[in-house]
Amino acid sequence: AKAFTMPDTDDEPKPVQTAPAPKAEEKPATEKAPVKAEAPAKPAAVSAPAPAPAAASAHVAEPPTFSSDAVIVRTRGYDDVRRVAEVLLGDHRPVVLAMRSSSDATCQRILDFTFGVCCASGATIEELGQKLFAVCPKGVKVSDVTMADLKRQGLMR
Repeated sequence: AKAFTMPDTDDEPKPVQTAPAPKAEEKPATEKAPVKAEAPAKPAAVSAPAPAPAAASAHVAEPPTFSSDAVIVRTRGYDDVRRVAEVLLGDHRPVVLAMRSSSDATCQRILDFTFGVCCASGATIEELGQKLFAVCPKGVKVSDVTMADLKRQGLMR
């Protein structure tokens, strides 16, 4: 077989000889390799199972932390999503989105952004009422005190 290499100059390509691949040794199909009988394996020594590691390896879900210092964001426009991300990610506090004064299209954009933040950070979002949502960092829940405040302010029934 012949192969060509790229020339270093404008000269004609020079053929390069390659060695043929070595052929595998062929055996007749009727010839079989002798089978050796194996001695039976000795049974392995049985020992007691190793003790389980300390409780650190067991995953125990932490109970949620209830936060009475949730931040209520009354949205006026899409620019308010920045405040949601700052409080949720930076301060690790829940945010209550009160979007009654925003149009449906603006609410949809705000929720789309907020869902993205939730997916990226492990936060949760819960609908509390019409255009009212609680966004909580992982392991944090809105407290009953905050819920009572929302009712007192007329944001929730």
